[in-house]
Amino acid sequence: MGVLSYVSSSLCFKDWTANYHLEVIDKAARKVNVQVHVTKDTVEVLQIDVNNVQVPTITTICNFSMKKFIVKITPTLISFELMDGKVSLLKFLNQFTMEFGANSYLMKGTANLSLNENFFIYKVLSYVSSSLCFKDITNTYHLEVLTRQQKSNILVLTTKDTLEIFHAEVNNVNVSTITTICNFNSMKFIAKITPTMINIEMLDGKVSLIHYLNQLTIEVGNNSYLVERDN
Repeated sequence: MGVLSYVSSSLCFKDWTANYHLEVIDKAARKVNVQVHVTKDTVEVLQIDVNNVQVPTITTICNFSMKKFIVKITPTLISFELMDGKVSLLKFLNQFTMEFGANSYLMKGTANLSLNENFFIYKVLSYVSSSLCFKDITNTYHLEVLTRQQKSNILVLTTKDTLEIFHAEVNNVNVSTITTICNFNSMKFIAKITPTMINIEMLDGKVSLIHYLNQLTIEVGNNSYLVERDN
């Protein structure tokens, strides 16, 4: 006891109790219900729940003095949160859906990361650069694949606080197109690529600083080949 007290008060304890519950509800279907609760003196330091009777769910809660770390995982959700008392310092939440068809696959969702301004990571980012600092960053994504036709539709949107900083679209369902938009404070970078066009532009607000446009046509015959370009 003296050694643990000397190393850290958080390691020191007079009483350590672990309560566990393991239940196999359906052996053939591999359905289980597992619970583990660990108490150090009067504080619950660990709680684990694993249950796949209905929706498979894993929940873990760890207590470190005043800090609490919470993790939850389901087939459509991943979340973890770090709390100081009742104040959330960091929270990540990813909610998504997946759909499988005979010749198609679709995955879409939203991932969000929130930082408290009193959390040390936020303070470090603020010190390095105000452009890196954020309280809320959200990523929305859509991935659709038509396997038989080898066609895809991909959309990614990223928002930092109230500013959309990244927008990407890749689509070859009809005409193959790649579109990318990046925002850096007042600067904006736009790129669009199709089989007959390459367009790149940098804007400062609404003023175009640089603009490159390459438009071309390609014609292929039995014994001929033609490329025409206008840029």
